[in-house]
Amino acid sequence: MYVDILVILNTLVNYFILLAIRKITHSYTKRWRIALGAFVGGLSSLLLFLEHLNIIMTLLKILSGVLMIAVTFEIKPIKQFVKKLFFLFAITFLFGGVTYAIYIFFDKDILIYSNGIIYFDVDMTFLVICSVISYFVITLITKYTDKKSSKNKEYYITIENNGKSVSCTGLMDTGNNLREPFS
Repeated sequence: MYVDILVILNTLVNYFILLAIRKITHSYTKRWRIALGAFVGGLSSLLLFLEHLNIIMTLLKILSGVLMIAVTFEIKPIKQFVKKLFFLFAITFLFGGVTYAIYIFFDKDILIYSNGIIYFDVDMTFLVICSVISYFVITLITKYTDKKSSKNKEYYITIENNGKSVSCTGLMDTGNNLREPFS
């Protein structure tokens, strides 16, 4: 297992997870922040090499998730932050479960378990393809569920101008379809 490959693979997977969180929560963040948050997650994969620390290891994993979300999205309001953190863990567990199912049905020699972390020794192309497919599935699900829900949705927004910013809630506007009836 090579450290650089471990970090790169985890960064790529985390990038798509953070993109999915952005889409699900209808949050705006710049792509460089997503990349930076994904890299923080990629670096946290190095926890694999720590000795058995049990509760400390679990706390470090949770802390790395908190740090990923804090770097990628704003911390305020705390309710939105916790929501994004929940989706990070939910998507990560779902992705791990799907990957583990693929492992069960196919090649058994790709699994390495160390210090409470499962490492899949798979081809980078396979993992990236799984990540992209997962992202598009989440996108389709989000589009479907958004259409079925009410049209008047509130979102947390940040308006920036000349280095100053204001955060508030706003309603989604799907476009102005008003027409002047006389012409």
